[in-house]
Amino acid sequence: LFTQTSLIFSDIYTVTSESDMKLLLRRFNTKFSTLIKVPNYVVTTNFDLKFNERSENILSVGRLESQKNFEELIEGFSNTQFEIDLIGSGSNEQKLRDLSDNHITKVNFLGTYSNNQLLELYKNYKYYVSTSNFEGNSKTILESLSSGCIVYAKDIPNNREIITHEVNGFLYSGKFDYKEFQIIKNLPTSTLEKISESAVNLIDSSYSIGAISNLEYENYINLMK
Repeated sequence: LFTQTSLIFSDIYTVTSESDMKLLLRRFNTKFSTLIKVPNYVVTTNFDLKFNERSENILSVGRLESQKNFEELIEGFSNTQFEIDLIGSGSNEQKLRDLSDNHITKVNFLGTYSNNQLLELYKNYKYYVSTSNFEGNSKTILESLSSGCIVYAKDIPNNREIITHEVNGFLYSGKFDYKEFQIIKNLPTSTLEKISESAVNLIDSSYSIGAISNLEYENYINLMK
């Protein structure tokens, strides 16, 4: 009801993704001209750690709730040499701890970090994995890309808006399979470095706070006309 009312009386209604825009157009009787996509922004930071000097551990960040689907991540790395650094808190923490023990998956539950701490942390990892079944305009994916991580994420519509497969990251369909991830991990360092660079360039050009601020400014100017 709040959404419908807002759409009726708004001159501009912003969404963070094309998928959200299509959902509103399909579900509510609204004008397309009212909707404007304004993605989440990323505060980009400099980093000088060479790609091959970063940690081989798998980084994943999010609330420890069902939506984030960390069960699939833990089950996917069952009985492997991989080690997962999982950042976040939530009601499913004990369930995930038990699951990691049952599947003999090495998971480091690192708790919560501030956003500034996270921005510094991403730079230390080669790989970021997201098994989430649903995302809007994922802030953690954007931030990990901006830090040059190789992102491996579920092939869902919102992720496809950010990641071009094998260009600035990787998408997987179906259920996570560590063997497919292992293929990516074994790619030549030069290939991974190129993808890492493409990820950083994408964020700088389209998702940096400067780029999004300019977009917001243009929206306000258009409202004044």
